[in-house]
Amino acid sequence: MAIAAAIAVFGIDSPRAFATVIGPLVEVLVLIGLVNVALYFRSRFYGHEGSPPRRMVGEEENVGIGP
Repeated sequence: MAIAAAIAVFGIDSPRAFATVIGPLVEVLVLIGLVNVALYFRSRFYGHEGSPPRRMVGEEENVGIGP
């Protein structure tokens, strides 16, 4: 609706109307790209489940000291 209003108010040849039409289209594509980047890094750093590995209660961290 805002796109149609901008064209009606400023005219079809106006740079303002052009920016009003093209701006949201570019913004949507950029945001979709950012979501894909975030999903890629989530799977890279946290595995396919999307959460960091959990440790059991009482489980000690292995620090490399032998028995």
